[in-house]
Amino acid sequence: ALQNQPDAVPDAVPDAVPDAVPDAVIVEVPGRYQWAGSQVCFEVTEKPGSAGCARLKWKGPSWADRLELRGWRAGDHYRPTGRRRDQKIQEMFQRACVPSWKRSSWPIVTNGSKIIWVREFGTAAGFEWEGGSDAPLSIWEEKNGA
Repeated sequence: ALQNQPDAVPDAVPDAVPDAVPDAVIVEVPGRYQWAGSQVCFEVTEKPGSAGCARLKWKGPSWADRLELRGWRAGDHYRPTGRRRDQKIQEMFQRACVPSWKRSSWPIVTNGSKIIWVREFGTAAGFEWEGGSDAPLSIWEEKNGA
């Protein structure tokens, strides 16, 4: 005989639960920062970058503004390397099919008010490292538990 059971609530799908939005942090180089299921890593090195590693021009502590790691905010825009004009990051999310619930915890690095790096979209034009005598600032992500 079938028994009448209350409707079971299915377990939440882990990928469907929004990441907690981390607070913005001031970046010190070298450094590793916990960020919504991963670590965002910063290091000045001449070693070749690995896949997924962005290499930026680095002016060291002499930069007028500090580096900050923060999540995406509505209205954010920047000009990625190789693009002719500024891009709205929201439009980039839409083209890349990034779910809306993941966007606020999407890591972005700024120098003052200028966005210089965005996960998966890369380095801002004018900040890409082109070789030379100064070692670049490398930025990459490592998944927690990897």
